[in-house]
Parts: sequence; structure tokens; C-alpha cells
Amino acid sequence: MEKVAFLGLGAMGYPMAGHLAKRFPTLVWNRTFAKALRHQEEFGSEAVPLERVAEAKVIFTCLPTTKEVAEVAEALLPHLRPGAYWVDATSGEPEGSRRLAERLGERGVTYLDAPVSGGTAGAERVPSR
Repeated sequence: MEKVAFLGLGAMGYPMAGHLAKRFPTLVWNRTFAKALRHQEEFGSEAVPLERVAEAKVIFTCLPTTKEVAEVAEALLPHLRPGAYWVDATSGEPEGSRRLAERLGERGVTYLDAPVSGGTAGAERVPSR
């Protein structure tokens, strides 16, 4: 089974990544690595350094702004696999997201701008099958 990765374990990202970890091998990264380790302990995900995120077929980001997503993307760019998907759940800036989609596309990575709503309660809710 292909791995997925989740970057950004804040109020929304932490439970969202937990849902993924119940169904897929999930790599997690957070600027505060202790939080990734806590997620690993709670959900069975694997806390990894940023470069390892590129092992995933699908990468999810849920970061404060598009600026942080772009910074992480630039750091990962040399490691990303063509054919990967980047799903950005950040409620970001549309023009910045378009530039990011172009930049990732140069590496053969498909970028999907998918901001989330529903707040923390929505992120924690168990999705229906």
C-alpha cells in the first residue's frame, strides 16, 4: 500500500492526519518534532524528518499560510517523485497557490488546492464511509 504524508499537525491537521493513519501508512512532520512523535504514539503514524515526506505518493499540507507551504515545498522539491500528489488543505492565498502548482508541476507533482472548513470539530469528526 502506498504511503501518505501529512505536514502540519495543528488544531486541524492533527486529527485529520489521525484519520489517515487509521487507513494508510502515514508519515507525519511538524515544525515541532515532539508533536509528530506524539502523533506517532497516539495514531501509529511515523514521525519523520522533512526529506522523508517525499517517500509518500500523496502529501497533505495543513499549514498556517501559503507562504509556509511554499517554503516546505521548496525544501522538498529535490526529493519529490514525479507522479506524486500534493493536497493543500491550507486556507491560503489563491495566487500563491497557483504559483505553487506551477512550481510543483515542473517536477511532475500534481497540486490540489483543497482548503478545509468545519473547524476543529469537523476535523475531529469520524468520516462516514
